[in-house]
Amino acid sequence: MKTIHQLDAHNKIGWFTKSETLGLSVLFGLFLFISLLNFKDSFRKSRDNQRKSDIRAIYNAISSFQGDFSLVPASFNGKIVACNPEFKEEILTLSPCNWGVDSILDPSFKDFVYINLPIDPQNPHISYYYLSNGRQFQILASLEGKDEDEYREDIEARKLPCGLRNCNYGLASGELPLDKSFQEYENELENRLKQ
Repeated sequence: MKTIHQLDAHNKIGWFTKSETLGLSVLFGLFLFISLLNFKDSFRKSRDNQRKSDIRAIYNAISSFQGDFSLVPASFNGKIVACNPEFKEEILTLSPCNWGVDSILDPSFKDFVYINLPIDPQNPHISYYYLSNGRQFQILASLEGKDEDEYREDIEARKLPCGLRNCNYGLASGELPLDKSFQEYENELENRLKQ
């Protein structure tokens, strides 16, 4: 006949009983799961903060360019047309800039850099998007977190492509709204003047 002490020894794993070990394993697994969710959320917030910082830097650079040359760089397929300045027969030509590769330079003094263009933290799947009519501009990004204060459904409704997602955050020059195209905004202003 086994004694109680022998039965306890048989049900123990190390210092704990089997049920205590199972309970601790469940608690540890739950703690690990919650920690992983928090890490994932922290990484997402970090990427969104980087996007906001990049958009502000691009906005400031384009505003400086506009102040120096009294024009806003053109746009082509969501890119800024302000890179690789060349003078051919006294005519300045500029190329569309590649995000994360090119720099916006002063065409007159090629060693003056307005900005080394950043790249979205999740490139190549996500990218920034630039629009211009020569007088005004919009620079857009896609935030991952819909809980971010700067996330805007009205921008997302425009369905402008920031890579594989729609743009949902941005900055614009002057009074230009982000939820409208240049043409829509100009038509709205024209209608207000007629009234």
